[in-house]
Amino acid sequence: MGPEVLIDTNVIYVAGGEHPEATIECQSNCVDLLERVKREGVCLLDSLGHILEEYLRRGYRFPQHVGDLFIVHLVTHQSNEQYCRIVSVSEDSERGYVEFPADAALKDFDRSDRKFVAVAVARGGKPPIHNAVDSDWRVLKEPLKAHVRVEELCG
Repeated sequence: MGPEVLIDTNVIYVAGGEHPEATIECQSNCVDLLERVKREGVCLLDSLGHILEEYLRRGYRFPQHVGDLFIVHLVTHQSNEQYCRIVSVSEDSERGYVEFPADAALKDFDRSDRKFVAVAVARGGKPPIHNAVDSDWRVLKEPLKAHVRVEELCG
């Protein structure tokens, strides 16, 4: 089994050429990551289905682009631990997820991205969360470091 990773939805958008501010290098990095994870990685998903649900909500505007093909890969293999691992998390009315750190420095962290942090924390071992263009990860880089590892794909 390959390395376990989490992938913010913006990486899928960028890989598919759907983010106007992303550079060609940024898009290439995202494409490379998705292809590498399909070949040799394990994508972490949450037991509530929120990550996969968000991926699917993005739609299939370009059925043949690499981002959509990555989503098809996850849907097809979501119960195969060689490709995906489901991590148990629980909802929390205040923090979004019980597993999301009760850290005052993260109180303004985007609620829609908390699922990635919760899964990384619940899994343990600080699996990387890959980000392309979402500024929340950069703005709160320092407080996040105490709890998770964020890998920036775009400068």
